[in-house]
Amino acid sequence: MMETDRIEGNRIFLRPMREDDTKDILKWRNNPSVVRRFIYRKTVTEADHLKWIREKVDTGLVKQFIITVKDTERGIGSVYLQKIDMENKTAEFGIFIGEDDENGKGFGSEALQLITKYAFEELGIGKLTLRVLEDNKAAKSVYEKNGWVIAPDDCGSVISEGKEVRILAMEKTNG
Repeated sequence: MMETDRIEGNRIFLRPMREDDTKDILKWRNNPSVVRRFIYRKTVTEADHLKWIREKVDTGLVKQFIITVKDTERGIGSVYLQKIDMENKTAEFGIFIGEDDENGKGFGSEALQLITKYAFEELGIGKLTLRVLEDNKAAKSVYEKNGWVIAPDDCGSVISEGKEVRILAMEKTNG
């Protein structure tokens, strides 16, 4: 398995997240526009994030990257694979664009394509899964346009802005 310093796209690149990205990760992950689209809504602290790095990223259970716009070299969010299970060739996908002015420009879709290719070709993953709030129509549309399908798994629900919202499972297989 090859480790990569950078995954090149057309308008963005992904680089491995480092501990010195903590300030940006906390700003992005705690951005209200990100929090309302996440299932896990607790404010993430520096201690939480450093523990995540030690227990998940450093152990290989998570591969996390910073989404960087090529033209500006600006980091705008993060994409990651978690719950990586090399025995069963599965992983769960996650993403957040933390800079509000960069939403809707296709960067998330490009990051999804790059990390999917990395998971399938570099890591040998056979099936990727994700969880998305049913009312996040923009994300569902991006996933479906990129070949993801709704899985039959029941992921429960969360209370979002005072109402119950179902959590959908989606998946994409290699091949």
